Amino acid sequence: PQPSAPNGWSGPRFKTLERSVLNPLSDVGKVATKMTELGLADRVPKTYASVQDALNEQPKADDLWFIRRQFRGANDKTLCLPTPIMAAATVPGGHLLQKAVDGLALIDQHKFTARLYLAIIGNQLFCTDESVLFVHGASYAPNDPNFASQVDNLSYRETGSSIRVIAGGQSPFAKTLITAGRTLAAELEGLLADVITDCADGAFALLALDTLLTQANELKLLRIHTFPNFMINADIDAAVHVPLFEDVLKVMAGSAPSQLSLITN
Repeated sequence: PQPSAPNGWSGPRFKTLERSVLNPLSDVGKVATKMTELGLADRVPKTYASVQDALNEQPKADDLWFIRRQFRGANDKTLCLPTPIMAAATVPGGHLLQKAVDGLALIDQHKFTARLYLAIIGNQLFCTDESVLFVHGASYAPNDPNFASQVDNLSYRETGSSIRVIAGGQSPFAKTLITAGRTLAAELEGLLADVITDCADGAFALLALDTLLTQANELKLLRIHTFPNFMINADIDAAVHVPLFEDVLKVMAGSAPSQLSLITN
């Protein structure tokens, strides 16, 4: 429930959007299906419910595939498999199969996941100009199923981890990420229609999008975090998260944000 306003308060009040509205966005399978319905299938990895569905596409022997959970969990274990091994595998319940994205942009020959944030405040959709990059720990080769180079971007919390976490503005793709992020955010308006509608009555939501940047300067959507974990490290907090929270409060108070770009009214 929305808390009572302090005595004498006459300004705007916002509440967090209900989980029942946000939860469908956490389901990778539902998001992929909806994106396809909206004509945006090229914005997500090719997604299949079963191995046979993927094999019907007659994949190449050196293609790579990921078996991942539909909903992200604390102990999430994504598998990376070449076609011959994928063909003999079974997709467990609650999981799906996705084809690897080709033509990735790299940082020092390493794959990276770019996390950008969307804010829906009232009926307005905003996208952050700053992002968080998780640079994988091992050198990348397109057809190498090595876990450290293809999948692992979570063990940055471990002592001695070789994964780097940097702000997008400190990367060689600083300007590209801003432009690509705004483009993707605008294209997601249809996917987020229910969220935007339900936020119109004094609610807000903060979403984190995990994406891959391609050499064509496009972002491919991997997953939406509907209740993101903002605890990464002090440098990322200072460069990304604190400015994000400040901008959200500015918008709520009717002031212009500094690093949030308005996508739609």
